Amino acid sequence: MNNKYKTKIKKSIKKSVAALLCAVMLFAFTSCKNEGDFAGNMSDPRDLRPGDVYAEITFRDFEGTLTFILFPDIAPIGVKEFIRLAEINYYDGKTIHRVLKDTMIQGGALNPNGTDLATIPEEEKFEIETHKNARNFNGALAFAVNEQSGQNYRQFYVVTAPRSRDIKAEIEKVDEIIAAFDEDVPAEVRKQFTDHRAALAKIPAAVKERYLELGGIPLLDDKVTVFGQLITGHDLLRKISQVEVVRGNAIDDNNTSLGNGHGQPSRPSHDVFIETVRIITVESEEEE
Repeated sequence: MNNKYKTKIKKSIKKSVAALLCAVMLFAFTSCKNEGDFAGNMSDPRDLRPGDVYAEITFRDFEGTLTFILFPDIAPIGVKEFIRLAEINYYDGKTIHRVLKDTMIQGGALNPNGTDLATIPEEEKFEIETHKNARNFNGALAFAVNEQSGQNYRQFYVVTAPRSRDIKAEIEKVDEIIAAFDEDVPAEVRKQFTDHRAALAKIPAAVKERYLELGGIPLLDDKVTVFGQLITGHDLLRKISQVEVVRGNAIDDNNTSLGNGHGQPSRPSHDVFIETVRIITVESEEEE
């Protein structure tokens, strides 16, 4: 292999490593599998049924509403906690403090820069709930996870990765990179790519098709509590995801996985305030 080609491959490897690490930054992963055949966000929104629970999120300086159907059968603890926080108006006046382009918006922190973990009572942190039908598709609503404890802690995020994810093509690309490795490639880099390939290969065919249709962040599946899915408000979500961002969130400012020496700005230059989070339960005709 000539030196020019080696340099090209190494640059490709470095860029791919950065993208891989960036996709999973902030999260430490544990999971607890739940069984059942609940639809979650593996199917399109269906007609309303009595007992269905929705959440409506409005913002101070943006018109419209983000409306999510919640998954109490899939993430009962997470949904119960989100409803509890909404009903005590916890999220009102909080901000969307983190906006990662084509990845997510995150909010609900006590402090504008997201550093609120130490102020949350231990008894209010809870374990991650995962399910085969709860995935990180575009529009998924999920709890952020503390890196050290692997527990949920009030902050939520919404996936804003609208691009189609062709997982089959991603596997082929990783295979090409691995095939081009030479003796100079460190063992830890080889492992990152082989582990990444193995994780992509394990994704069920039906889930791959759904990511191809909707886009999202498949590497977060089975590692966070996905407890809802956006059903209306896609234009509003897009607007919030495109706000100007600056430095100011330490977790992203100091993210060395990007390989650019200065991390990734993610704090909105102007505060994006949450107005209200309202919970709605669909009642039966008799109750209406």
